[in-house]
Amino acid sequence: MFPFPKAGKKVNTFSDLKAALDDTSDVTGRCWHEVRRSFSTALAEAGVAEIVADAPLNYR
Repeated sequence: MFPFPKAGKKVNTFSDLKAALDDTSDVTGRCWHEVRRSFSTALAEAGVAEIVADAPLNYR
């Protein structure tokens, strides 16, 4: 999955990944749906085709 920067171990749960995002961004209190929606918006603003953006969001 994704390497955890501090420990060098793999992050294998969404809770660990969310905690890492919260620590890194200093943004707390967000749920996964909001992170997913923000990711989708960023892809659209970057000009990524909708069919390509849908794949990592599991809409395919």
